[in-house]
Amino acid sequence: LSSLAFDPESLGVRCVEYHEVQEKGGLPSPKHFDGGSIITIDVMLSDPTHDFTGGTFTTHKIPDDERKKKKKKSNKTEKNNHIKGKCRSMEQYEKLDKKNDNQNQHQTKEEEEDEDDDGEEDWCPQQFEKGDVIVFLSHKYHFVQPVRSGLRRVMVIELWQGENRTCAHRCDKHWGHCYHNRFVSVIERLVMSSSIDS
Repeated sequence: LSSLAFDPESLGVRCVEYHEVQEKGGLPSPKHFDGGSIITIDVMLSDPTHDFTGGTFTTHKIPDDERKKKKKKSNKTEKNNHIKGKCRSMEQYEKLDKKNDNQNQHQTKEEEEDEDDDGEEDWCPQQFEKGDVIVFLSHKYHFVQPVRSGLRRVMVIELWQGENRTCAHRCDKHWGHCYHNRFVSVIERLVMSSSIDS
């Protein structure tokens, strides 16, 4: 973090959210980002091998030329990256996910070569097991593929350059008192759910 354009000690907690995603739910926009925050921390609370299928956390793939530059600069292998997983196209990953369906099967070399021949895509599904923590810059694109079955539970923490907040929402006021509270949050959720039902 020392090489980034902000002082890590100046960061405060913007919000801490508990997400439960059921069947057909997700974060579908491929260009979603956590605007206004600096660092996002995702903690997987469910077990993808038992609790749910689908719901894959997906990030933007690092271009090969940029990846090579980073490798030269850090002189480290990909094994040391905090985000794990093999980059595949969305279609390829969905096919693989359906085929495995909660089984710890490994692809054959022939299947890997077939995937590589299909061309590179922009999106990279990430391995995200129970107890894993993914930390990333909030402005980076990310999304969650639809949950096909079960219940996906995640804790999300966003850090920003502002005060630590306990105002029961994703605050937009960096400094000073925020008048939002839990009662207002409940009213907003009731209004939102009624508009969806109608």
